[in-house]
Amino acid sequence: MARLGVAVTFILFLLFALYIFMQFNSLSFVSAPVQHSAVTNNRVVSDEPALFTNQLINTKFFERSKPDLNNFKHLTLEKEPTESFTSSSKQHKTLLYGSESSVATTTDSEMFSIFVNKSETEMTFSYTPEVPSQEWVRKNVYKVLGFLGLSSPPFTDWYTVNYLTQIKTYFSNRADIIYTGIPKSGCTNWKFTILRQEKMFWEDEPTPKVHYIINSISISNILRRYPYMDLNGKYTFTVIRNPWTRIVSGYNDKFAPERFQKWQGGRVSLDILQRYRDPSITLRELFKRGLRPTFLEFLRYLAEDPIEGINVHFQPQYNMLSLSEVNYNFIGALEHAQVQSKEILKHFAMQKDADVSVPGPYDSSSDPRVERSTILARRWFPKVPKYLMDKLYEKFKPDFMLFNYTNYTDPLFPFPYVN
Repeated sequence: MARLGVAVTFILFLLFALYIFMQFNSLSFVSAPVQHSAVTNNRVVSDEPALFTNQLINTKFFERSKPDLNNFKHLTLEKEPTESFTSSSKQHKTLLYGSESSVATTTDSEMFSIFVNKSETEMTFSYTPEVPSQEWVRKNVYKVLGFLGLSSPPFTDWYTVNYLTQIKTYFSNRADIIYTGIPKSGCTNWKFTILRQEKMFWEDEPTPKVHYIINSISISNILRRYPYMDLNGKYTFTVIRNPWTRIVSGYNDKFAPERFQKWQGGRVSLDILQRYRDPSITLRELFKRGLRPTFLEFLRYLAEDPIEGINVHFQPQYNMLSLSEVNYNFIGALEHAQVQSKEILKHFAMQKDADVSVPGPYDSSSDPRVERSTILARRWFPKVPKYLMDKLYEKFKPDFMLFNYTNYTDPLFPFPYVN
């Protein structure tokens, strides 16, 4: 009997190993042909997703490490024909915009850029955009509040502030500041800076762990643990971003194959695909077949969902700021992060004499006008139907008003226009 038990156990182990192997194999080699990778010193593939077709993705081809653009010249590749996703009612070869008479198509010969053109990253500009003053920003805040039919609060009562703002706002006791972190607006670097001040994070570079660790000092948690703590009069700041580049950055961060995040991107992808492709799609099928929303499907999700139903990473920024409840001492623009962060850091108790900055996604030698999300916004948005762009603009209009942000067709884009 003992030998029989061992034999049965061994057979079950083999069957389990075979099952795991088949699952891995099916994830690595989906049946649909996809874009081929271009190989140089580093293994790289297309960084720009299919915009208008429901394309299956071969996850084997994608390199997760971020390549150095300096190593590449302008690379292009030809998009090969792909197998369309088949639903029970029809075969989706294009993304439908509400009616079958209005479709966006791509041909098999359409060219997609793998990376930002190197010449684009070496562009120079003859003028430097003006950095907005906080007096100018406050006037815009009043305009936004008037547009929304709201008024400015005489003081900030954190006990009554919107809960979404409470969980996205953090208090640093050592730095003696309060920061509202807007996703996809440079919040990772500011969270990293605050945690280093609090001696809660010891790594030299920000990692995804900062988003978990900092929750312990969110306003919602602080008030729950210390219900009588007085937070009035604390220096309060936030940083926002041009809505167009923020949308592109959010799409790339959550849905681009090489950075796909199952714990967030997967759930949002399932919601979008069930709504615009086939309601019978399951999460398991989504991961197994490498399905992702197209950029246009993502835009429809943003335009058609109520603000409260949109994932917090993509919600309009004004909705997370609670401008009618919170008096901000400083509202910065990510596009001017390197200059404005120095002013913010002067109010950090431990950084008053330090000549440091938090530059956000732009290094000291770059210009936001040639940052990747900016260039992709210029490429992608002109392909989007006007009616959809109008709906998006109306939904994000208060964000544009806060800094009088330029449109993607403007030479100054993505900077705010200080008039």
